[in-house]
Amino acid sequence: MMSPFKQSGFTLVELLIVIVLMGLTSSVVLPNMWKQFEQVKRYSEKQQLTSLLHYAKQYAVYSGKKLEIKVADNSVEVREVKQAGKQNILQNSKNMLDIVDVFTDTAEQDTEQDVEDTKPLKLISFSYIGFEKEAIVEVSSKTYFLDKNITFVNINSQQRETIQF
Repeated sequence: MMSPFKQSGFTLVELLIVIVLMGLTSSVVLPNMWKQFEQVKRYSEKQQLTSLLHYAKQYAVYSGKKLEIKVADNSVEVREVKQAGKQNILQNSKNMLDIVDVFTDTAEQDTEQDVEDTKPLKLISFSYIGFEKEAIVEVSSKTYFLDKNITFVNINSQQRETIQF
């Protein structure tokens, strides 16, 4: 006997058809979406690298300091270059060494260890771009109008690109 109320809703077959159609659609759309996601990340990292290079150039001009940009593997590091003027004094005798100590406070002030231990101004690591070989580029107010190039590699596609700054 039929009930006086009409049943409303979807049948199990209709629900299964919708689920199958959604699965087929997502299997076509999702791989393209992941490709686009990687392209956006690569583009974002390229823009970040470009901004960092321009920042270093501007900072060198405004501060009047010489900076070095070191690229290696998948990271970029910007550091101030310490002036080695105090290290170039000839130290022929113990008396001369004592005079140098008086003017520089300590004899160990400008050793290579101290230069390497200075904290970088900026340090950025990338996931989608890298550098084939380690390189150091110096920027300062004297080299502001000179164009410099840095070449990087897209890690997944091995495609090279060059940024001129």
